Amino acid sequence: MKLPRQHHRARVEMMPLLDIVFLVLVFFVYAMLTMSVDKAARLNLPESSRAQPIKLEALSLSITANGSMYLNKFPVTESELVEALQADAVNSGHPPSVKVYADGKLDYQTLYRVLDLLNEAGVTEIALQAAPSSGLRLGISPGVETHEDFGAGAR
Repeated sequence: MKLPRQHHRARVEMMPLLDIVFLVLVFFVYAMLTMSVDKAARLNLPESSRAQPIKLEALSLSITANGSMYLNKFPVTESELVEALQADAVNSGHPPSVKVYADGKLDYQTLYRVLDLLNEAGVTEIALQAAPSSGLRLGISPGVETHEDFGAGAR
């Protein structure tokens, strides 16, 4: 005796699939937020009411209050700085761009000496970094050590 077959259509439940998709999305969003590349040393930057965020693929040059220099977080002397920038220009085929993070207590003479070194190395794009003034951006308190990508517009 032959029994009638019952044909059941397979169902694809969408809710578990959507849960997985959203979990993967959240994972990638958090991963991207934690991947910010921080190449500058920790400094207390001067404030500027006209500071604007900039996106510039550049080397980071940090100058502490006592005049110590760090190129992408590595300590360098004046001669090593010029050599490294000239070598970067030769390797890339164009002069490097440099973001200068100078401590707010750095004297002008030291800053200008470093700018002269950058000029000597052939750097044509320089962005002086500054922290936004109090009240311009939430989450930054006066006196907090920070170094955001805010350029003072020097090029």
